[in-house]
Formats: sequence, structure tokens, C-alpha cells
Amino acid sequence: MTANRNSFCFIRNCGKPFEATHFAQAIKRACTKAGVKHWAPHQLRHATATEVRRSHGLEGAQVVAGHAQASVTQIYAERDLSKAVQIMREVG
Repeated sequence: MTANRNSFCFIRNCGKPFEATHFAQAIKRACTKAGVKHWAPHQLRHATATEVRRSHGLEGAQVVAGHAQASVTQIYAERDLSKAVQIMREVG
């Protein structure tokens, strides 16, 4: 199987590419070794999309995440319920 050039995150010290599919496994091993709670790479995407949506709206998060459809971005970027509270305080 030939790897797609876009499937590589970075080059390892030995000069070989580190495939994106193995990134989660490396993180899991590092978390176990460090004795910290396990996390997955997709959590970074989720957290970033949520923060960008909070500060720049859904369209901003969509553009940053590279999604063609806003409906996909809504899966990654959580709604900011504090905005609803703020709006209701202003509206009454």
C-alpha cells in the first residue's frame, strides 16, 4: 500500500514519515508513561473549533477547520450557551 503524501504529520528523527494513523497510538503510550489521563488528537480539533466558534462565530470555525459545510463544523464546535444567557439579559 502506497501512503498518500497528505497522510503524514511530520518526519521522525530517523527520516521516515510519521503517519497520521499512528499519532493517536503514540499519544496514548506517552499518556500512559506520564501517568496522565489519555486524550486523542481529535480532541485538539474539537477544542480549537469550539474556541474559534466562540470568538469568531460558526463561519470562522468552519473556515479554520476547512469544512465545506457548516453542518460538519457544528459536530466539532460546541455551541456557546453563555451567549444565550447574555442575549436574554440584553433582550429581557
